[in-house]
Amino acid sequence: MKEPKESKKSESYEVNTFVPIFSGFYDTIFSITAREEKLLINDLNERREEEGKTEITDYDLFEFNYKEFESDFAEQIESTVADELKSLNLITSSKYEKVESPAHYNFRNDNIDVTYTLTTENIENITKYLNEWNENFAEYIEKNYTSYDGFMSWHSNDFKDWMNEEVLFDNHKLGAIFNFILKNENFNQWNIRESLEVHLSITNYDEMWELEFFDKCQDCKFSYRNCDGKATCEMSNQLNVIECSCYEIEKEIEIIPANQILINY
Repeated sequence: MKEPKESKKSESYEVNTFVPIFSGFYDTIFSITAREEKLLINDLNERREEEGKTEITDYDLFEFNYKEFESDFAEQIESTVADELKSLNLITSSKYEKVESPAHYNFRNDNIDVTYTLTTENIENITKYLNEWNENFAEYIEKNYTSYDGFMSWHSNDFKDWMNEEVLFDNHKLGAIFNFILKNENFNQWNIRESLEVHLSITNYDEMWELEFFDKCQDCKFSYRNCDGKATCEMSNQLNVIECSCYEIEKEIEIIPANQILINY
């Protein structure tokens, strides 16, 4: 927490918590969809077609910048939510920290860590809001913090335990209170999602651009890839390992002219 400044109204405190409203990247509206991946793949295939290259139909060959995308998306989400909190005069500033992802998604989703700066005025505004909407707040706390089979709450489900300034310095409770206020103001995930820019890209774009094929598998009709993924691979008699989509295992083939290709399963 920062040292208080001279004027009481200008005292400021930093509290680390989670970004409210955000529900995680896994299986939510913030997830990367097959549509977004396919748009990038289609764009590359259109360019390949213009150059007389074969269409790449095996989408598993493509690699995407998921980690960079996630970090960029998280920063945009944090900024969008912070702007809304500022407009309600509930915070003075915010600082994006990091994305926290669970080892397994069975019980929880991703969180975005953030540090909010609150002034004495912000704290007064938060307290005033909770007092004005105490019935809604009581219902929210009971609904979200009552234990049941499969869920153990670590926080009180009695809203009276949340009605003091001390809870605003708790790492979880501040985010939960902001989550309630924003929902109560009809600010939801779609308000965040519609403001975001998707910066997904194909990380092995150059390799996919240069990719050449020899022939197609008679079973799945997917094109075989050459031995090193480059157009410079010679059609000489040599043993190479390639992948075919219709089989789970790699198969060895003898690379010879395409019209005489032999497949050894």
